[in-house]
Amino acid sequence: MHTPPYMPYRDKIWGYLNKRCMKHMSNKDYGLYRNCRHEMARFLKEEKKYKNALSIMAEVAFVDLSGVDNNFDPEMDISIQDFFPYENSLVRIAPGIVSEIFDCQKELGFSDSELKNFLLDSMEQLKLPMRIFTPEESVRIVFLERDQNTEELKRLYSNVKQRFRKKYLKRRM
Repeated sequence: MHTPPYMPYRDKIWGYLNKRCMKHMSNKDYGLYRNCRHEMARFLKEEKKYKNALSIMAEVAFVDLSGVDNNFDPEMDISIQDFFPYENSLVRIAPGIVSEIFDCQKELGFSDSELKNFLLDSMEQLKLPMRIFTPEESVRIVFLERDQNTEELKRLYSNVKQRFRKKYLKRRM
């Protein structure tokens, strides 16, 4: 903290987290990238910057639902049995992330409609090498997870499975 450049310690931590995120993204380590972004969101929540934190939490949720992970290679890593059905899927939002999103909603005083629009705007800007769910479906999953509506989640995952199979598995054959 007492070495150049002289700045508040939180700014140095933020700079470090930014560098780590860039490195993880360039290495295609999307799981590590996601974890680093989650830390950044928590950091922003500590500073009561809830809107910025919520934007990053939307990114974390979107990465959780994308199907990408560390050392992602779309030619090697696509395994439909890891993604579907909902009950066995590795592509789910961690419950803590869902809770943090709705904590930010409460702090910001957003209605469900305002939160949906905010999450959608944030998710639509994200680019990943693969995504299983559209931004609209991802936002819907956030709310279904909050409501613990497993029947609707099962239906959604089942419907998306057909599209996923057509889009990603046919081009590999």
